[in-house]
Amino acid sequence: MGGSLSQLYLTENGGTKYYLMFHIKPRMHGLPAFKQTPANKKNHKESLRTSDLSQALEKMTEALAKLDLCIDTKTAVN
Repeated sequence: MGGSLSQLYLTENGGTKYYLMFHIKPRMHGLPAFKQTPANKKNHKESLRTSDLSQALEKMTEALAKLDLCIDTKTAVN
């Protein structure tokens, strides 16, 4: 699970920090978390402030919850 999720939603900055990153689909601009986001902004990128993968996965879940989003692991993991 971790490898696939990390490939889909986590990026690294030279191995020092993990970032939550995902594409903002047009329909997502109607969600409260993205209403103030300009329509031309295509990606969301947020530092998780850790270089540890396990902590990054935990912080990713927390960051998504703050945005009122979640990942359906049944469809996210191939």
